[in-house]
Amino acid sequence: MKIRTQLALALGLAAAPALAAEGELHIYNWSDYIAEDTIADTALIEPFFGVAHRVFLADESRIHAFQQAHFVPTREPQDVEGRLFENRRVMHWAVTALDWRLKSYAYALERARIEVPSPLESEAAEAIAQLESQVRLLERSLRDMRRGSGAMIYGGPIVDRGVLPIK
Repeated sequence: MKIRTQLALALGLAAAPALAAEGELHIYNWSDYIAEDTIADTALIEPFFGVAHRVFLADESRIHAFQQAHFVPTREPQDVEGRLFENRRVMHWAVTALDWRLKSYAYALERARIEVPSPLESEAAEAIAQLESQVRLLERSLRDMRRGSGAMIYGGPIVDRGVLPIK
């Protein structure tokens, strides 16, 4: 047993009688929190996709308006390209950040299974699998938006975009 684990157990057990006397003895381990946090993250993906979809539609509208413009200031092409690039990078960053969170949850669960097994491990593993499924779906949906496939796949029913694709 690691020294820090022994120390934590010793401190926890030393405090246990005092806490039990107050009727407030709660012992948790990390896998108890993993499922809760992972489920909360999964719930945020659909609203993010809604925002990403609106931004994507605005970008397509911006491209169409720019292509139809008769008077184009010198810097406007770079400004339009910069806005489009920035929006795509933010979407890419969000997927990358979710992927890192997913890997962090999986690592934390793996460590918790080894150090302090819990009956909630299966719930945490299921929550991680659900998050991974949603992250992959989001990733595919954003990639399909950029390719101009004509339909959005995220969130159930297919939504027809009906606007010019970005080339």
